[in-house]
Amino acid sequence: MISSWSIERLCQAAEKHRPQRVFIDSLTQLRYLMPDTAQFRAQVLALLRTFTDQGATVLFTSEASHEAPDDDLRFLSDGVVTLLRCANGARTLEVSKLRGSDFLPGPHDVTLGAQGMRVLPRLIPSQHSSPFAPQLINSGIPELDALAGGGVHRGTITLLSGPSGSGKTTLGMQFMKEAAGRGESSALFLFEEDIATLLHRADALRMPLRGMAERGMLHLERIEPLHYTPIQLAHALRHQVEQRHVQIVMLDSIAGYGLALSGHDPLVELHTLCQYLKNMGVSVFIVNEVDASTAGRLSSSTFDLSPLVDNVLLLNLVVEQGALRKQVRVLKRRTGDFDKRLAYMDFTEHGIRVQLAPQPGLEASAYGSHCAAH
Repeated sequence: MISSWSIERLCQAAEKHRPQRVFIDSLTQLRYLMPDTAQFRAQVLALLRTFTDQGATVLFTSEASHEAPDDDLRFLSDGVVTLLRCANGARTLEVSKLRGSDFLPGPHDVTLGAQGMRVLPRLIPSQHSSPFAPQLINSGIPELDALAGGGVHRGTITLLSGPSGSGKTTLGMQFMKEAAGRGESSALFLFEEDIATLLHRADALRMPLRGMAERGMLHLERIEPLHYTPIQLAHALRHQVEQRHVQIVMLDSIAGYGLALSGHDPLVELHTLCQYLKNMGVSVFIVNEVDASTAGRLSSSTFDLSPLVDNVLLLNLVVEQGALRKQVRVLKRRTGDFDKRLAYMDFTEHGIRVQLAPQPGLEASAYGSHCAAH
């Protein structure tokens, strides 16, 4: 420990060994041995110059606190890296100074494990892009695609909003099933529902999610609340986009996503994540659950997502003639026009069936074609 060494002995060691790398842990101990701050600064400066004049790179630690700040050591240093332990146990790293070099402002995540220390840089969307053609992608259900003006464009963000049980996740899975038919991969991040439960529901609707996952066309990942930081989640998602080349990502749901962020602002983090996905040409589906009492009103979310999303599909549950029915309508489509009518959906063992509501003065049409599982 440095507390058992004098400055003279450290200087003697420098002359004798002439090290290329020096690590002093920690200079805080030396501070407590000095009679005053001025002498401490003078001794530290002399010590550091002894090593640097010999061409050594010096790294030292300091245990800063409110009672003993280390602003003086930061001033003497060419680089400053701050390590913090958050209330939830997560570790962060932030570079605030690095003379002669550029650096990515923090904070960044740090993990310690059997493989050593790993630093996960925070996501900067503007640093990532991939060329893509903004063609339409469809659900494979003609009536639904007609309602949405032909489908949703690649590289856009679609909000699926409605009360529990209205079919939001199933509708998103339909787009993923159709993507698999085109040879494209998808990724579904679940923040609330278990994977086994989701697959059971898909089996009942004859949606081949299980087979898609087995063939590597679909990545299913359950995100446990409070176990991920926003940066860790962003890196998990980046792996799917940059290594597995997924074309569709669904986040299910916003409420669970917000819980998993451990107190971070979900709107800010969601904007960062979605902007990255848009830059990479990935189509994003976000599931948002709203209270059943307000679902019929033309509001799309419990907080304002309007600047973020390009498309909004509003789902609802209504009772008509004593029967519970599922409704869907397009509330927003930034990239073009869309059908303003309501549509009704039925989820059956043969797939999703959609019936467009009649225009004023016209009789209701019969059920449209259904989308059976491949």
